[in-house]
Formats: sequence, structure tokens, C-alpha cells
Amino acid sequence: MLSDVPIGVYLSGGVDSTANVAFMCKHTPEPLRTFSVAFADEPSLDELSHARAVADIFRTDHHEVILQDEDVIRSLPELIHHQDEPIADPVCVPLFHLARATKQNGVTVVQVGEGSDESFFGYPVHSQVFPAARRLRRAERFVPRRVLRAAVAGVAPIVGEHRYEFMRETLRHGIPAPHAIFGLSERHKERLLVDRNGRGSAYKYLFSSFGSASTDDQLASVTLAHEFGLRMPELLLMRIDKMTMASSVEARAPYLDPQLVEFAARLPFPFHWADGEGKRILKRAFTGTVPDFVLARRKQGFGAPVWRWLSSLRTIAEQELLREPLFEYFNPPVVRQLLDRAQATRSGFEFWVLLNFALWHRHWIEGDDLRESPSFTASGPGREVLASPHPTSP
Repeated sequence: MLSDVPIGVYLSGGVDSTANVAFMCKHTPEPLRTFSVAFADEPSLDELSHARAVADIFRTDHHEVILQDEDVIRSLPELIHHQDEPIADPVCVPLFHLARATKQNGVTVVQVGEGSDESFFGYPVHSQVFPAARRLRRAERFVPRRVLRAAVAGVAPIVGEHRYEFMRETLRHGIPAPHAIFGLSERHKERLLVDRNGRGSAYKYLFSSFGSASTDDQLASVTLAHEFGLRMPELLLMRIDKMTMASSVEARAPYLDPQLVEFAARLPFPFHWADGEGKRILKRAFTGTVPDFVLARRKQGFGAPVWRWLSSLRTIAEQELLREPLFEYFNPPVVRQLLDRAQATRSGFEFWVLLNFALWHRHWIEGDDLRESPSFTASGPGREVLASPHPTSP
């Protein structure tokens, strides 16, 4: 909290951000400034009511930003410029607008919650990975791995492609492969990307094998290696740093204090996760400081309604992806199939990944400044709909 400029907190109403607020309120005489963001008419991603409840309890000076779809589309050139590389994470969108609103409200430093879910196993995906790994280990006691692979191949026609790839790559790597959960599968990438050297696409070598973990503790260790060796520095911290610094805002992550990370990494896995519940020891430590209704909440996660942007951006996506410079990377028929499937299934992640790459390529590789493109118009931050300071307690 040491700062010679105003300091605030990004507040979702979840455990991590609420703890930031609770501890910081003990050390500031003025109402703490808190900021939340949501997308209009998207209740599945809206945590504003939870953030308001926390802001009311701690009497913060609370601000909300509500984003319309047009805010997203118009800000794409600035977003691509400040990302600097094709991060392709849709969460960059709300972070970008939230940082703009933060700066406009006179706050230059914000506390964020990055690092907590990684150290203390708080992501919903952990409730998929660890039970699946246990089932796989039990199955391998009785059924050889090659038979399991054959069984998965046999059910492929009756399950969705993504689900099939998840099972297939789980068997290949020995545990559920995180890249099969968070991103494109290896098989899908091999179809999509151009192979110019006869050895398979470059993406094939991006992720090393996770090996075979024979216990939960071993699986926890390789999961932490993935989170802190790759995903944290190359995605989570890069996106929060670039999106906040685009508005000259400094983000600080107290959960990445080295002593805290090292302490968490030494704990046996059951201290973190059991029976589908993550962050067990962290929640116990926060009891009495963080309200009980927050500790009892299921993690919702920070997301963006990419599927809603498909129809508005479909034309731009086709124009950008089906151009000669992009044929160096992608197979055009597969790209068109992907766009058609995304529109039909309202599944926008792959679409967003490719569009980000195409726009990044035009802006940074080909040298066309997207901020001057007629396809986009300048936009300010999302509409701030609440800026009501709560009075300090007597």
C-alpha cells in the first residue's frame, strides 16, 4: 500500500478481492476506492451485486463500469496496439476498460487478485482435473492405456469434438492436459496451421509433456509448474500489466508475495483442495475477516461474452483471416469451417484467438495502424453507471 498517489482495488466480490478490501480498509483513514466491471445484459458473467454487497459492508467509494458490445468493437484497435503481442485472451477487454475508468477517477495504483487461485488451487477446472486424474489412475490398474485410447476413439463420433480431444490428450499425457482445457487441442492445431517443414505445426512443440503423475501431490506439483512457469508470466501477469499500463495505472498483486507462494507450494495437497472445494486453507485463514457469504460463494471467474461478438465481427474476421499474408499460417478452408462452426454453436473462443492474431499481424507485422482503420471508430471507456461514495463509519 506504500504509494504517493491514490490507491484502489479491483473488486469482484469473490474471496481474493474481498480480502484485499478487508485488509486495506484497516490501514486507510479514507474510504477505499473500489472498481468493478460487467457486460450489459449478460447475467452469467455479472458479479456486480456481489461486489456491491462487499462495498456496502466496508463502506468503500465504489465505481462500476458497464460495457456495451459496441464499446468492445470500437476499442479493438487500441486493445491490439497495447497488447503488443497476440495474447488473445478476451478478459483483456474488461481489464482495458476498467483501467481507463480507474485512471479517469484519479486512481493510479490498484491491488488485484492474481496468484491466489494458482497457489491455492481455486479454479473450477481443478475440480475437473484432479477427479479425472484419479479415475484414470484407477482405470489403468485394470485396463492397459492402449485399450483406453481405443475406447476413446470408439466414442468419438457420439461426443463433441472438444470433449473427444480432451479425453484423447488426457490419455496421451497421462493426466488431463491443461492445454486441452484452456486452449486449442493439438489435433485441432495441426489441422488449422500450415505445415511447411513436414514435421507438424510449430504449436505441436509449445507444450511439453506433463508426464504421468501417480499421486495428487505429484499432479499438484506439475500443475504449479505449468501455472507459474508458463501461464502466470506469459498470460495472466502480462495481460494485467499491459492493460493497466495502457492507462498509466500500476497493478499490484499481493498474493504473489514470494514468501506466500513458497509457503503454499510446500503444503500437502489436501490443505488446498478436497471434495471439490479449493482454497481450503486460505478460506480458513480469512474467516472473521472476509464475510461468511463471500467465503461460501462458488467461484464465478472473470470472463467475457465472446459469443455475443460473433455476428458483429464475423465480416471483419473473414476479411482479416482470409487474406494472402495469413495463408502463410492458416489453412483457409479450416478457417472458414471454424468461423461457421463458431456461429452455429455460439462458441467464440477459437474465433477470438484467430481474430486477435490476424489483427495483431496487420498492425505489428504488416505495419497498418488499426487505429486509423475505417472498420473501427474511436471509443472511450465503458459507461460508468455508479459512482457513489459510501460515508466512513462513525
